[in-house]
Amino acid sequence: MPRGLTVTTASTAGRLHLALRWSRTLLSHGDGAHLRDLFEHYLHTTEVTR
Repeated sequence: MPRGLTVTTASTAGRLHLALRWSRTLLSHGDGAHLRDLFEHYLHTTEVTR
């Protein structure tokens, strides 16, 4: 497990994949879920609509 917070990204077939890992001593499950939701919200705002 990471000692802090790790953010990993990869792009495959034009799609962005994001992985978040954190130490449970740093963030609780609820904190991690909140962080995930923030990433999802702000990444969604960068989506190109056609």
